[in-house]
Amino acid sequence: MLKQFDGLLLQTLDKTIRIIFGESAFQVVHEFLERHAPLKRGIGQEVEAFCAFLEELLGSERAQMIYISSLRLLHYELQREYDDVRAHLLILDELDRLRFKLLISPGEVPSTDWN
Repeated sequence: MLKQFDGLLLQTLDKTIRIIFGESAFQVVHEFLERHAPLKRGIGQEVEAFCAFLEELLGSERAQMIYISSLRLLHYELQREYDDVRAHLLILDELDRLRFKLLISPGEVPSTDWN
C-alpha cells in the first residue's frame, strides 16, 4: 500500500512540475536527474531522492512550493476518485434495494428466521 502511495506521489510530483514549468523544463529536470541521481532503488527511496534533487536544484522554498502543490493535486485526484467510487457504490445499493423490492410481491412481508 505504501509503495502504491509513493508511486502516486511521484506521478503527482511529475505532473506538478509539468504544470508549473512546462514539458520542456520537465524533460530537462528528468534527464538531469537520471544522469546525476539514477533512481534504481525502491520506490520509497526514489521519492526521497527526487525530493532531495528538487531541493538541490530549486532551493528549499521552491521545492516546498512544489511539494505543497503536489500534495494538493494528489488530494484533489484521490478525492475525485473516491467520489466516483462512492457514486458507483450508491448506484449499486439502489439497484440492490430495487431488486429486493421486485423479488417481494406487493403486500408480502418478508419472513425472518428471528421470530
